[in-house]
Amino acid sequence: MFGENTDKGREKFVEELEETHVLFKDFVSEHRPSLDIAKVATGEHWFGLKAKELGLVDNIQTSDDYLQNAAKERSVLAIKYSVKKGLADKFAKAASLSIEQAAGKLMQNNRIFPS
Repeated sequence: MFGENTDKGREKFVEELEETHVLFKDFVSEHRPSLDIAKVATGEHWFGLKAKELGLVDNIQTSDDYLQNAAKERSVLAIKYSVKKGLADKFAKAASLSIEQAAGKLMQNNRIFPS
């Protein structure tokens, strides 16, 4: 990617790009068999109603609308991922908060920032 830009390198990039395009067309054709893949796999972009007209999308809606509709027939779950903090991280956070509070009191008492 950051190496020398050679004819051989460009040729290899185009080859990989074409291979990716074929794989993508195969995937779309498999999952949307009624779609005219030759008509839509030209590299052009279709948005909104035109994409729906061509069979590229099933519906146009917000993600909130989708989830609300799905919740009527299915269980919709929220998943939250959190990284467990080590002891050093907890001490660092506590020290940082203490310094912020002390600095805030000092500024307030010395009227560095008038209210």
